[in-house]
Amino acid sequence: MDDPTPEQQAVATLSAYCERLLRDFVDELNESENKRRAFFAFIFGGISGHAIKQGLSPPQAHAVAIGVFCETLEISPMDSIRMVQFAIDAAAGDSAWSYASQEGLDEFFDWESDPAGFAPTRLRGVLDRAPAEVA
Repeated sequence: MDDPTPEQQAVATLSAYCERLLRDFVDELNESENKRRAFFAFIFGGISGHAIKQGLSPPQAHAVAIGVFCETLEISPMDSIRMVQFAIDAAAGDSAWSYASQEGLDEFFDWESDPAGFAPTRLRGVLDRAPAEVA
């Protein structure tokens, strides 16, 4: 069996991180489109941080993000591509979602330093700040 690629290793690492977050927040994410958007931007922050730390190129990081969204979050490939682009735009700009990406980067590094003892703290604030749904 071939050794995993850097992208496969990153997806495995980030999937474990996502699964830990989902344990506490999946029900809440299923209730609100805007909370899901905040979560996608948040996760992308962690993906970005991991990619930078591992020396992945932007195309590799993009592939990792799509892989995490498809495999771990079980989003269709086309929706994953759209959500990854949304998260890229949120991370790159100054929008209502930008803070989520930065918080996700910091939260990922907290998780990475002690996965077994990790308790998510920043995601709660991100979800609470998500823009209200328009009825």
